[in-house]
Amino acid sequence: MKTTQVVLASVSLALAIGCTCARAGQPIDIANEPQLGASFAISDKSNMQMIAAGQISPARLVRHAGIEYTVAVDRSSHIIYIATSDPAFKTPESFTVTSTLAQLLTSGIPQPWQEPGWAYHTALPSGWQAAFTIDLSTESSLRPESHVDWFFKRR
Repeated sequence: MKTTQVVLASVSLALAIGCTCARAGQPIDIANEPQLGASFAISDKSNMQMIAAGQISPARLVRHAGIEYTVAVDRSSHIIYIATSDPAFKTPESFTVTSTLAQLLTSGIPQPWQEPGWAYHTALPSGWQAAFTIDLSTESSLRPESHVDWFFKRR
C-alpha cells in the first residue's frame, strides 16, 4: 500500500471512530443549551469524540429543547466542544444541515478551509462553524451542492 493510501485509510478510520463514539448511549436531557467553558461532568471517560485533527476528548450525547448535541470536555470537566447534526437545529443565521455550500457562500460566509485529517469548516457570524466532509475515494474537493454535515463550536 502506498504511503498516501495508508494515511487516507488512517484518517478515514479516525473519522469513523470519532463520528460514531459519541453516539453511544442515549442522550441525557439538560436544562440549558450547552455552552463552551461551562462545567459538565462526564463519568464514562471511555466514550471519545474526535474534535479536531489529532485531538479526541471524552464526550456525551445530550438533548436540550428537543435538539441533540455532542459535548466534549477537557481534563477539568469544562466543555470545549459542542456539535450537532440534528435536522431540527437552526443556527441564528437560519442554516441547517440541509443548507448547501452554495447557500452559505451566497450569504457571504467565507469559503470553508480544510483542516487536514478532520473536515472542511467555515465560521458563521454566530460563532458556530459549518462543517463538511468529503469521500476521498470519490471526491477531491467540496462542491457547491455539498450539504453541511454538522455544526460545531470549540475552544
